[in-house]
Amino acid sequence: MKSKISRKLILYFGTTLMVFTLVISVVFLLVFRYYVISENETKLREKAVTIASTISQSVDLVRPSGGMGMLLRILYGNSNEDVWVVDRNTNIITRGMGQHQSITYTQLPKSAQEVIENVLGGQTQFSKDFSAFLDGTSLTVATPLFDSNNDIIGAVLVHTQITGLSSGVQAASWIMGVSLLFALGIAIVMGMLFSISFSKPLNQMAEMTSKLSEGRLDVRNDINQNDEVGQLAENLNMMADKLQASELQREQLNQIRKDFMATVSHELKTPLTVLQGSLEALMEDIAKDPQQIQKYYHQMHDETLALSRLTNDLLELTRLSSTDFKIEKQRVLLSNPLNSAIEAAKIKGKDKEIAWTVHKSESIEIMADEGRVRQMILIILDNAIKFSPIKGQITVTVDGDTLRICDQGSGVSPEDLPFIFDRFYRNKDASHLGSGLGLAIADQIAKRHDIHIEVTSQPHVNTCFALTFNPIY
Repeated sequence: MKSKISRKLILYFGTTLMVFTLVISVVFLLVFRYYVISENETKLREKAVTIASTISQSVDLVRPSGGMGMLLRILYGNSNEDVWVVDRNTNIITRGMGQHQSITYTQLPKSAQEVIENVLGGQTQFSKDFSAFLDGTSLTVATPLFDSNNDIIGAVLVHTQITGLSSGVQAASWIMGVSLLFALGIAIVMGMLFSISFSKPLNQMAEMTSKLSEGRLDVRNDINQNDEVGQLAENLNMMADKLQASELQREQLNQIRKDFMATVSHELKTPLTVLQGSLEALMEDIAKDPQQIQKYYHQMHDETLALSRLTNDLLELTRLSSTDFKIEKQRVLLSNPLNSAIEAAKIKGKDKEIAWTVHKSESIEIMADEGRVRQMILIILDNAIKFSPIKGQITVTVDGDTLRICDQGSGVSPEDLPFIFDRFYRNKDASHLGSGLGLAIADQIAKRHDIHIEVTSQPHVNTCFALTFNPIY
């Protein structure tokens, strides 16, 4: 990646600087050429006017053998310009540089003749059409020559060579070429520097994604930039965090699933073993006594009921754990499901002669599925009955938005207390039967209703469940 980015950046910088340099070069040369020509035109115009003013003081000079050539040689023989004077009839062309051969009007190209005619018509013109009669490319300014009455009596042409302009343009072009090479060098250096600083975080992120694809979800980048690259790096770190959390959750779910399957298998093993043993005893006529046969039937019936309870509890817990399972909530007075659950629990507690103490304040109104809330309270009451001694006492207290259910049973040890809502949790006292799913179901119902459950227990003293509801005000 690094070499490709370097090549691209060098290409981009080089192309940009080359185009910029070429544009600046063209603009500079055009401006330079225009400025030099403009300066020369201004000077030539001033000189031509001065010469015309000098000559106009002596009209007699503009005649054959009038001494014009001598005057021009005296005044301008040592200058860099060549001065011509043309009379009104274009018969006389006097050259200030006497060493040059004479030129007649008819020898001039048509374009040059047109320039002279225009000047004799009163115009001042610039031209390059006289270069063939001079040493190299030249610039000419032609201005009318007036007499004392302001009548045009001829024309003054001042020529100057512009070879210096060509050499200046060549020098400028050479400078621009060197500048272009220098710009290319800068482009290469800048491209390399920018590619290093730009590609380094990209390479780090590429290495990070490669490791993530290999399953190394703990890898992170340390890029800290306040730009789009920094934002991308931060997003990659966030993605890695979520992937790691998802992987951890997946592992936990797999472990829970394995533990669940192992526990279910263990729970099914005992009733199935009893059923198998009873059926084999009946099929092989091992039991002859009618009472013994009846005993086997009772065992099979009890184990079948246990399997049925376990199946129903598993289905119930699965439904409540699923986010797709909808609970229909409506405005409910807490006293309604509470009273119904207490009445049902009193019937179950008759065999143990449970004493009930109920303290209720003014009932609060909650948003809930009344049947599910009744089921949750009944599970906790049934649990209290199950672990209460004969003629034990259960206290139910409603104080504001908190419902407390306390029993005087064997209690829960501190080390077991955090696990009482786990699936298949059972008290160490093996005499208490059940699927071990009741409190897990109650916990799921509470979570679906945003009810907070807190449990405190003192072994062989009491166990209290405190349920905090969200009342509607």
